[in-house]
Amino acid sequence: MPLIDQVLIVPLFIHVLLVFSVAFRMYRARVAAYKAGEVQLAEIALDNSKWPEKVRKLQNNLSNQFETPPLFGLVIAFALLFGLKSWVFVVLAWLYILSRLAHSYIHTGSNYIPHRIRAFGTGLVLLLLMWVFLFVHIFLL
Repeated sequence: MPLIDQVLIVPLFIHVLLVFSVAFRMYRARVAAYKAGEVQLAEIALDNSKWPEKVRKLQNNLSNQFETPPLFGLVIAFALLFGLKSWVFVVLAWLYILSRLAHSYIHTGSNYIPHRIRAFGTGLVLLLLMWVFLFVHIFLL
C-alpha cells in the first residue's frame, strides 16, 4: 500500500480508538456512579437522564461519534477506491480528526459551548471540503 494511503487511513484508526476510549470511560463512570449510590437501576433502566452529569457527557459524546464520523469513514473509503492521491486531502483528514479529538475533549470536560461549537463547526467544514475534493476528483478531473 502506498505511503499516502497509509497516512490517510491512520485518522480512521485514531477515531476508532477515540470511540472505544469514550465507551470505556463511560462504562467506568456508570459503574462508579452505581456503586456510589448515585443512581438506582430502576431509575436508569429507561431514562438516561437520571445518570450524573459526568456519565451523561460521556453518553452524549459517544452518540456524537456516530453523527458526522461515518461520513468521514465513507469519504476516506471512496478516496481509496477512486485512487485519490493528494496530500491536501490527507491534511484535511488529519485536521478533521484533530477537530473530533478537540470536540470530544471539550464535550467530556468543560463542555464550554462556544469552544465546542467551534470544534464541531471546524470539523463539519473540513468534512465538507473533503467531499467536494472527492467530487472534483471523480467528476471533473
